[in-house]
Amino acid sequence: MKRSFLYLTGILLLSLFGTMAEAQSYRVSYIFHKKGSTGKYIALKDMNLEYDSDKSIYYCERAFLKDSLRKLAFDESDQIKDQGAYESLNGIRGGTSDMTILDFTHSMATQYYIDGNSYLAGEIPLEMPAWTITKDTVSFKGYLGRKATATYLGREWLILYTDEIPLQIGPWMLWGAPGLILYAKDVEKNFVFEFVGITTMDHTDRWPLMMDRHINPGGNGTFYSGNLKTVEKLHTKYKTDSDYFSQNLGGILTMTDKGGMPVQWTLPPYTPLIPIDYWKKDN
Repeated sequence: MKRSFLYLTGILLLSLFGTMAEAQSYRVSYIFHKKGSTGKYIALKDMNLEYDSDKSIYYCERAFLKDSLRKLAFDESDQIKDQGAYESLNGIRGGTSDMTILDFTHSMATQYYIDGNSYLAGEIPLEMPAWTITKDTVSFKGYLGRKATATYLGREWLILYTDEIPLQIGPWMLWGAPGLILYAKDVEKNFVFEFVGITTMDHTDRWPLMMDRHINPGGNGTFYSGNLKTVEKLHTKYKTDSDYFSQNLGGILTMTDKGGMPVQWTLPPYTPLIPIDYWKKDN
């Protein structure tokens, strides 16, 4: 049986933006699949999309848990103050620190990355994808999904949305369909976003902690804020240039074999959500 939701009295375009759900917050869970170098998909199973008032934030649950435990484990001098929290922190593996915020009031999207000691925030004016809605429907996770397509930020996307949950939001920077986006993939099948579930809340208190982590790096970290084009180029360089990667970790990174002898290493192939060629245009 589907959960009941507080429905809007009408669907408002986010470009004009009204209150999607008065005094109500939503947390939507997704699995993010990304095709790896072998052709098999790598899945991040704990991605969250939260909507509260006039913003949405897309982030990894494990990143939030790490940030929470880090606050408990260390004092302001980065000394361990809670051994239990420190051990729990070290027990969390994987996840991603990437975070996306859509600010509908100010029509701005911001992508955050943590690349070693570099903390990046890239802004781009928020534009609604020009979805072409088809007549095709399909049942998906208990909801009636409707198909739509759009070319957006350099990729052609196919989505399923449901007007049974009239929230015009979705994972990452995908939004603006006449209902919640349940499923999305690019036509090259490099990326897939898959809806898991949705819950309602009176409010969310995760925003301050997530923001603090990204804009106040502390220690040897440096924060850079600029346009998304510049930030994406820096992030891509971090993901593809081994020397730059090592530099951002604070030194020269070396790897050894089982016998302790140095071995050459390379970074795995990287495919960004916004393709590199997109930035070669006048964007």
